[in-house]
This record gives sequence, structure tokens and C-alpha cells, in this order.
Amino acid sequence: MANKSSKKKSIAVATNSDELITLIEAAELFGLSVQYLRDVARSERLKAKKMGRDWVTTPADVEAYLKSRAKKGAYRSDIKT
Repeated sequence: MANKSSKKKSIAVATNSDELITLIEAAELFGLSVQYLRDVARSERLKAKKMGRDWVTTPADVEAYLKSRAKKGAYRSDIKT
């Protein structure tokens, strides 16, 4: 019985904000789940592209998405709590 070796992708910290990184790498860099980033990429709220099996984006695009998210509910300044 042959052992199946699992391939782990090495996560390198992006030094260039225009460097393409996978959503797996982006999830680790920004503390988000991969599934969340995939959902956001599919809905086109995150600028990303599917290359083969993997989604890729840039750290700058993830930062732009995170900054663009509007706070809702109790975080709104016009609602008194």
C-alpha cells in the first residue's frame, strides 16, 4: 500500500501589492476563510480571476475589498443604541 503524500503550498508573504497570490494565501495573510474569499470572488465583489483550479488576486485588491465593506446595523452612526 503506497502512502499518499499530501502537497502543501508554501505561503510566502507578498512583498509587492501587485503580486498575484492565491485565495489560500490571501486567507492566511488577512485572517479570513478561504470559502468566504471564494464566495466574494464569485460574486465579483473581490477583484479576482480563476486560473485553472485556483482563484488568484492581489493583496491590494483584498485590502480594497475590506475597506469597501460598509458597516451595518448597530455600527451605523445614525442609530442610537
